[in-house]
Amino acid sequence: MVNLEKNQVQLKDGRIVTVKVGKVRHLDAAQKELGADDATKLARFLVPHICTIDGKPLNKDEYLDMFMYDSMPIQTKVLELNGFLFENNSEAKENEVILPDGRKAVIGYGKFEQLDKATRDAGKETHKIVRYLMPLLVAIDGKHLIMEDYENMPLDCYIPIQTKLTALNGFL
Repeated sequence: MVNLEKNQVQLKDGRIVTVKVGKVRHLDAAQKELGADDATKLARFLVPHICTIDGKPLNKDEYLDMFMYDSMPIQTKVLELNGFLFENNSEAKENEVILPDGRKAVIGYGKFEQLDKATRDAGKETHKIVRYLMPLLVAIDGKHLIMEDYENMPLDCYIPIQTKLTALNGFL
């Protein structure tokens, strides 16, 4: 039996898949190509960008040709490590997210004029509107970040903030 790290999955044939935390640019590429916010589709897209198998890049065709008993644990690990399956800290308030690095994100409630401007500037896709609203409605440790801060944020921080902002402001 191999001792696996938190970010690893062992396949039936013994090979080890290592999953990294993606960047927002990976999410952007996935959403651009897929035109969707479906977490499962996004995870499948992310796999070849953030996974290795026995230290070598896991290419898309190899992943798509895997049996489900191997591909599903990889997909689940991608979702888990990148913040798609997060449980908020029990000490956090309804409008807060405790990030994996310990920082606290406080999410505000948007106003119609902000949503109207976001829709005109960013388009009608929910993920683009939410991205536009993040610098206006989210403070991390009391500081509002600029768009570039979000673009360079690891997904395990970004996705929980995006999810909470979406839920609090009626997008879900």
